[in-house]
Amino acid sequence: MKTITNREETPEQRIRYVTDRVEAIHDVLPEMSVRPDIRWRLREVWVAQELACRLEGHLIDSLESPIAMATAAGTFSEWRRFRQVIGIPIADHVSPYRPALARENLVNRFRAEALDYAIVGGSGYLDTLEQSHLAHSLGMGGWGQTVAYGPNLTQPYDMVGPLAWEHTLVREDFPFVDGAFLVPDRPGLGYTLDHDAVAKYLARDQVFEIDQRS
Repeated sequence: MKTITNREETPEQRIRYVTDRVEAIHDVLPEMSVRPDIRWRLREVWVAQELACRLEGHLIDSLESPIAMATAAGTFSEWRRFRQVIGIPIADHVSPYRPALARENLVNRFRAEALDYAIVGGSGYLDTLEQSHLAHSLGMGGWGQTVAYGPNLTQPYDMVGPLAWEHTLVREDFPFVDGAFLVPDRPGLGYTLDHDAVAKYLARDQVFEIDQRS
């Protein structure tokens, strides 16, 4: 399960926001792995260290984007220091704002030993695949940042996209196993269009005619 932090003002408020939600989840489902998406809001290493201490004993998949992205003039030395002193994997986006520099960013993170998991995702599916292949070749774990389909590397990606749609417009299910969608082995694209669903959700009807003279 993934939880997302809010915009609390003080370090203690930010820490409590995460720990309260993790504790609430584990009071009901202690065996569920939780991935706090902190979105760089803990900012400083000492704040993130305090959070890691308070989460001891809880099943945590990773801390996603815990501290400020641009710390230490882009050398990622603070990310490395934080990673060395806690026992929880650290994940971050390798191209959150500048997809064109994703490859350089990912390599720099790897060289700095700053991450356990790379969160890959480009402006298009091919960009995401390229980042995934690079992360895999570097021996890094991680997952694809996606709102539909994508590679998951070693960790399941966020449960969004097809699992959250009201209707998929097809008759078959999308089996989800070990963090990834299974590729169908049926003919063609592997899915049958649900015409009743298409009619229900139709926003615009446009008919294309073939010019027989051409």
